Amino acid sequence: GYPQHEYYHPQRNMGTLRSYFKHQVSEDVFTNPGLQDITADVDFSAVAKIASYLRMGVLSFSSQRNFMLANNLLDWQPLAENEMERLAQIAQLKQLTLGSAISERFQVMVLSKGIEYGADRFTLRDMRARL
Repeated sequence: GYPQHEYYHPQRNMGTLRSYFKHQVSEDVFTNPGLQDITADVDFSAVAKIASYLRMGVLSFSSQRNFMLANNLLDWQPLAENEMERLAQIAQLKQLTLGSAISERFQVMVLSKGIEYGADRFTLRDMRARL
């Protein structure tokens, strides 16, 4: 998703629906049925406004990459059946957080109601000002 000024930008005229298969983006959501992830963009500015209306706070808005790094996901130890599988899972996680444009394209918004935490708990780079 995007903040409102980016979501409705005139250059974004191809729609919001797309799929991902093995870390590759595709506009054809009908290929690889059952094997690919299908996603759609959202207007995060609208989500923030609705959250405010519901008396919820936006604690953080950031890229998936910064959210994952702030929450120490690189320290995660997979539950694999063997060493090769474990190393493959760690490599996938590193690719997702360190070597991939996908993790910058996806955004994470943390909302709360009645709980106050600092944005630094959820991200390395808070982007709430972009909303």
